Amino acid sequence: MLTESIKNIQRKKQKVKRKTTKSQIFFSGFIRRTKKELPHDVSMQQL
Repeated sequence: MLTESIKNIQRKKQKVKRKTTKSQIFFSGFIRRTKKELPHDVSMQQL
């Protein structure tokens, strides 16, 4: 029973990691795009 729950927790963590990496890649790309469009100081203030 205990090993089952541990496996489930690890699986959940892996799913969360996959989600965060995808969102981080998207977010970094979004920041890069906004920095290109906006003046440097304005984009830095928003972050």
